[in-house]
Amino acid sequence: MISKEELGKLIQEKRKEKKITQQELAKKLFVSDKAISNWETGKNYPDYSYLQDLNVLLDLNINDTLVNKRKQEKKFKTIIGICLILLCTISLFLINYYSKYKNRYFVYEMHLNDEFKLENSFLFLDHKQAIIHMGNILSNQFLNNSNIDITLYMQDTQIFYRKNYTSTESVFSLSKKEYQSIKKNVNELFLKIDYINKDKERESIKIPLNLTEIFQKEEENNLENKKILLLNNGYEEKEKNYYVKEKKIQKQNVTLSFSLEEQKFFYEYQVGDLNYKFTLNEKNSTLSAEIKQNSLILSTIEDFTYSISNEKLYCTIGNCDNYHEILEEVQKEYKYIKI
Repeated sequence: MISKEELGKLIQEKRKEKKITQQELAKKLFVSDKAISNWETGKNYPDYSYLQDLNVLLDLNINDTLVNKRKQEKKFKTIIGICLILLCTISLFLINYYSKYKNRYFVYEMHLNDEFKLENSFLFLDHKQAIIHMGNILSNQFLNNSNIDITLYMQDTQIFYRKNYTSTESVFSLSKKEYQSIKKNVNELFLKIDYINKDKERESIKIPLNLTEIFQKEEENNLENKKILLLNNGYEEKEKNYYVKEKKIQKQNVTLSFSLEEQKFFYEYQVGDLNYKFTLNEKNSTLSAEIKQNSLILSTIEDFTYSISNEKLYCTIGNCDNYHEILEEVQKEYKYIKI
C-alpha cells in the first residue's frame, strides 16, 4: 500500500506538471489550502472521495485497490462509531433501569384466616433480600398459655421452623436461595401451626398466607415504611422522627433509638461510671463508638469509627480492639428495624 509520504509527493508532482496551484486545487475540491498542504507533506491521507477526484484532476493513476481500501476504512470507522453510540445508549438505559429497580422495595401485610389471626406481620422484599416480620398468632383453638410451633413453607419447601414460637423472636432474614423463591412465588407461602387444642391434644394445620401489598416505593421515600417497622418492634416516637425503645439485654438496661432524619441507630447503656454509646450510620455504613468515664470530669476513654463496607478501623482514643464484638452486639438489635 502506498504510504502517506509517497502519495503526497505524487500529488505535488502531478499538480505542478499541470501548473495548478494549491489554492486552485483546493477550490476545485472544495477544501482548504491547508488540507492540500497536509496531503502533499504526508501529514494526512485524503479521504477516499477526494482520492477519486484527485485521480481525475491530476491523472494520479492510483489503482482502485487503494481507493477501495480507503473507502472500506471509512465504512469500518462508521460502523464502529454506530456501535459505540448504541453501546453507550444501551449502557445508559441499563444503568437508569437498575438504579431505579435497586432502590425499589415492596411491603406486604400477611394474614391467615378468620379462625387463626396473624397480627402485625409483614414481608419486606427489595432487589437483594427478603425479611419476614411475624407478630402474634391468635386463635380460640389454642389451649390457654400453650406453646405453638410454626413452620413457613414456600409451596412444599420448608423455609424456617420455630419451636415454642413467641413474637419476641419474630424477624427472619431469608437466605439468597429462599429470597429467589419468594420473589418468584410471593403468593405461594404457607404457615404450618402445631398447637395444643382445648382438649389438650396436639393438632397441626397448614394455612395459606394471604399477602396484601401496602407499599411499593422508592427507597428515598421510605419514612412511613420505616415508622411502621419501628412501631411494630416496640419503639415509641419520643420526638418527631425520633424513636426510642428500652430493652434488657444480658441483664443490662439498654436504650435503643433511631433517628429517621439522620438515618442513625443508637445503642446506649451504662455500667458503673462508664457510659457506652454506639452509633450505626445507615448513610455511609459505619459504626462509631464512644465510651466515657463519668468521674469528677466526664472524659472519653475510647473513641473509634469502623467502616463496615471497607472493613477499616479509625481509632482516635484507646485500644479499639473490641470493635468486632461491638459491631456484632449492635447489629443483633439493628437487624429488626433494617429494611
